[in-house]
Amino acid sequence: MRSRKHLGCAISMEDLPEALLEEIIKRLPTTSDLNSISLVCKRLHTVEAELRDTIYVGCGVSPVTPALASLCSRFRNLCKMEFNYSGWTPNHGMQLDNQDLHVFSSCCLSLMDLTLSFCSYIDDFGLGFLACFKKLISLRLKALPEITSAGLLSVAVGCKSLSALCLMSCKNVGSVEWLEYLGKNGSLEELVVENWDEGPLTCTVLESLKLVRCIAITNAGMRHLARSPSLINLTLELCDGLTDRGVAEVVRARKLESLTIEKCSRISLEAVQGAAKTVHYTDDCPGYKEWANCCVYGPDYPAL
Repeated sequence: MRSRKHLGCAISMEDLPEALLEEIIKRLPTTSDLNSISLVCKRLHTVEAELRDTIYVGCGVSPVTPALASLCSRFRNLCKMEFNYSGWTPNHGMQLDNQDLHVFSSCCLSLMDLTLSFCSYIDDFGLGFLACFKKLISLRLKALPEITSAGLLSVAVGCKSLSALCLMSCKNVGSVEWLEYLGKNGSLEELVVENWDEGPLTCTVLESLKLVRCIAITNAGMRHLARSPSLINLTLELCDGLTDRGVAEVVRARKLESLTIEKCSRISLEAVQGAAKTVHYTDDCPGYKEWANCCVYGPDYPAL
């Protein structure tokens, strides 16, 4: 039988070099794994807190204010945060509101990427606090029923570093003063808009634009869009107000390199060929154009 001295010595977590601890943490795939390993020892808890830069907050985190204060106190290098209340009911407790956003904006100054989804209690006043995030470069707003163009204008004025904006299903956002301001004074390069029904969109510094289910974007709107001098990438998805004539307008954009058309029922493959250096066209639903024309424009509408 081998003596104990030949069995080797035990090495505790406290003895591992910090670089190795960091590598262990980086290889863990899920948040639950990260939460579990941080309970093993104080060093892992400390290193994991320093490395964690992304947090997701959903239904059930209540009360919100103390939870946010605790998260920001522990994870001081947070640069990406997502709040998503899809499927929320009153039984889940309180949602993020304006006051919570105020607290969050004062204790997470390194934030660069923020997503607010289905936040029913955030309005224009709450959006004003986003100006405190001086490093914010990417913002996604989805299904925020209380925000308007005034709130987006305060974001445009206050968030000087904002370069990417995604606006989805925010029904009360109407006029485009916010986009005009970003075009003249901001650094916006990428814009994704879904369910927009308020007219044409233009921005002088915009490089990438994606429009989804934007029924108000017409051929005339494409004429305005073609005037965006920096536009390089354009994606149109389910925009049934556009026809081949709209594509002909887009071709006039001086720097357009990539054009993607996805299920736009009145745009033909022939129209997009040669419209840009790179073209992607999908219309993979058999009979989709005929069905959409009949539903939207009536059976007597002339076929394309």
